[in-house]
Amino acid sequence: MSDVLTIKLFGVGMVFAVLVDVLVVRILLGTAVMRLLGRAAWWAPGPLARFYDRFGIKETDVPEDTDERIPVATG
Repeated sequence: MSDVLTIKLFGVGMVFAVLVDVLVVRILLGTAVMRLLGRAAWWAPGPLARFYDRFGIKETDVPEDTDERIPVATG
C-alpha cells in the first residue's frame, strides 16, 4: 500500500519466501525426510522417554504380551 517501490518489492519477496518455505521445505522435504528415516525419525529424549514410561504412554496399540509391533498411525 506504500508508494515506495522498494517497500512493495520487499513485501512481494517476503510473501514468495514464506510460500516457498511452506510448500517446498515443510511439506515436500519434511515428509520425504521422515519417510526415508523411518523409525529413526521418531525418538524421545531421555526425560520425555522416562515420562512416557512413568505414565504408561505407549507408541503402539499392541498389548505388551505380544512381540508384534504395529504403529499407531500409518502413512
